[in-house]
Amino acid sequence: MKDRRKVAAAILIVLAASLGLIFAVQAKIANERVEWLMQLLALSTSGREEGGEYWLSMSDEELNSILTVKYVDEADWTEEETPEELKEPRVNLPSTNITSISLGVKGEYLYIKVEFEGVIPGQPPKTEEGGYVLTWTFTILMDVDNDTSTGWHGIDVLVGAVKRYNSDEGFGHGMVYNVPSIPDEEEAMQQADELLLRYKGGLGYNYVVLEVPMEKAGLQPGQTVIVDIHAEAESEEFHHYTFDALTAHNATYSGPDHPAGYVQQIVIPTG
Repeated sequence: MKDRRKVAAAILIVLAASLGLIFAVQAKIANERVEWLMQLLALSTSGREEGGEYWLSMSDEELNSILTVKYVDEADWTEEETPEELKEPRVNLPSTNITSISLGVKGEYLYIKVEFEGVIPGQPPKTEEGGYVLTWTFTILMDVDNDTSTGWHGIDVLVGAVKRYNSDEGFGHGMVYNVPSIPDEEEAMQQADELLLRYKGGLGYNYVVLEVPMEKAGLQPGQTVIVDIHAEAESEEFHHYTFDALTAHNATYSGPDHPAGYVQQIVIPTG
């Protein structure tokens, strides 16, 4: 049961330096890691830095007026259900410890703000083993139609952000959508569409805001969406050096067993 529930726990590994994407998937058997979908790597990186073309030029006051729904992570990160290959005893890396996620709608966009206990560092944090964190990742897996027979094992849209410390790439922020109903993960993602998202926060901040076009994602105000929301870090020694999934009482999922790993249920605000 535990392994089956983690089938679709895909993780954005890179959206930096281009619109390219790599995903690590916790697969059915022993949460085997699979990397797939690296495309469009030759695109220019200009405009992706703070203040650039993809920076969300919205004041904190305006953003806070849009964000009308908040889900607070109430679980003790030391006791949450965990993926395989996780460092034990568990490590609290503040930049991967989700404290809350807020949602808001303005016009044709859904705004998602995820907050963390600590700042997302621009340089790789040192690990307890004396090595370094290789990758920081935040991911939202969405079953937008509440149907596990569509998308890749029910996952229709993936939204997230990433920082790979072992490369010269910047801060990645994007979305994969129109995921076809194909059981093979690599084939499904190769046929999906990708989009670089406007963002705010990221490196040097304790939050990330992503601007998601609702029509492309198949979302509407008032819609109930099944999600898996988590953050993690990979180190030189551990695939999951740290891991934290959102668990909020106002997002409790009570439906049938779902192939996504850490299922919650959210409602798209009506504005």
